[in-house]
Amino acid sequence: MYTKEACSLFDELINKRKSAEEVSAADVLTRIKDLLQEQRDLMKDNCTALLWLQYLDMVDILRMFIKAERTGNWRLHLQALSEMLSSLAAAGHNLYAKSVRLYLQSMSSLETDHPSKLMGRRFRWIHSCYISVLLLLASLWMT
Repeated sequence: MYTKEACSLFDELINKRKSAEEVSAADVLTRIKDLLQEQRDLMKDNCTALLWLQYLDMVDILRMFIKAERTGNWRLHLQALSEMLSSLAAAGHNLYAKSVRLYLQSMSSLETDHPSKLMGRRFRWIHSCYISVLLLLASLWMT
């Protein structure tokens, strides 16, 4: 239905006839997103489909967390951790949920309190203990 428009949009992006901002603002992408959301809403009545949708949401959050760690995007890092909180609590990982909540409280003010620790919007320094705990947390979160 929207395949031809999406393919032509992709070709224009690849051939640099359109910028990424123009492509991301295209109407066809909004229509595809709305269509996918309608399909997700229809599947919410099916228990198995709902389980898979929750799993896909968790994978998206984990991908967001990994992207934040690899690119050094501080705000994305904090957003991914805040989105993990409800799943950690629901899975019974109460100590991890508490640790992440405390971590978010202390690190959310880092950008304003200690701007020298962050270069622009990228990490310049984070204690290795936090990284190892966060990676352990991500691995436990998916189990």
